Amino acid sequence: MENKLKRSLYQGKTCFGTWIASGNPSSADILKNLSFDWFVIDSEHSAIGAETIGHMMQAIGGSNVVPLV
Repeated sequence: MENKLKRSLYQGKTCFGTWIASGNPSSADILKNLSFDWFVIDSEHSAIGAETIGHMMQAIGGSNVVPLV
């Protein structure tokens, strides 16, 4: 699978993203509709666990956002 974020960075393009620390998968679902290239899902400094990460990945699926966990 091609990493669109890596490709854009190698091409010298500016990429925009946001940090998600909310444990609510709806936040990822809402944010994916904005013009972000990447999300960092923070599971170290927040209460986001493996199950929530799975739900967020499902919510992001089908979008052009590259998730970083």
